[in-house]
Amino acid sequence: MARYPERNTNAVSGQCADEIYVALRNIELVALEDPELMMIIVRSANSPDSLSEIERERFRIYINMFLDLWEQMIARQAVGLIQD
Repeated sequence: MARYPERNTNAVSGQCADEIYVALRNIELVALEDPELMMIIVRSANSPDSLSEIERERFRIYINMFLDLWEQMIARQAVGLIQD
């Protein structure tokens, strides 16, 4: 009987890791499927001052998607849903 909670914990941990992976892949696909956004990303690395206000906002939103995912990973790891 003692093994069932461990199996459930491992299953939930695996599911959380899978969800994070899928979310990360979806964020990457946003850029891969939008050549204009990809150019904004490249330009932000090379010359961020060249971005227009709208481009900066699009880049900020894109980066915030990564940061939100990072916060989710930290929160899930803190409660033991993601292994170290």
